[in-house]
Amino acid sequence: MCGICGKGKNTYLCKKCENKLKAQSIFGKDEYQDKYFDYHFYIFKYEKNIRSLILDYKFNEKPYLYKSFTTFFNKYQKKYLQIDFYDIILPVPIGKKRKKERGYNQSLLIARDIAKEINVKLEKNLLIKTENNIAQSSLDKNRKRAKCKECV
Repeated sequence: MCGICGKGKNTYLCKKCENKLKAQSIFGKDEYQDKYFDYHFYIFKYEKNIRSLILDYKFNEKPYLYKSFTTFFNKYQKKYLQIDFYDIILPVPIGKKRKKERGYNQSLLIARDIAKEINVKLEKNLLIKTENNIAQSSLDKNRKRAKCKECV
């Protein structure tokens, strides 16, 4: 059944929800001159019901939503993003405390599915979480920007 609306059979994403996601998708890729990465790609703006779905996934005990997300991503990434030239996929680690509370690492679930789909190696242990930061979802836009500047 569809992870988003709970309807349909034998699918993680029904056609109605897929069409809603597609209507909100923007599929972008930016080239960066950054010391950490060369490209940044994205599918959605973090707003409206996309934001609600992500918050549900992370904080409202809905780990099954990763299959709806990756079903959509895997269907459209070949057409819009061409990400098959990557060597590895690195999920962002979460702190031990947060993983214990949540029961899963939301980035790892998505990364694992995508790595399998595009046949790229998943590296779970290259990035290490060294401190338990304040959850970004609890910060307003200005505090997020200030926190981001500290990282650079």
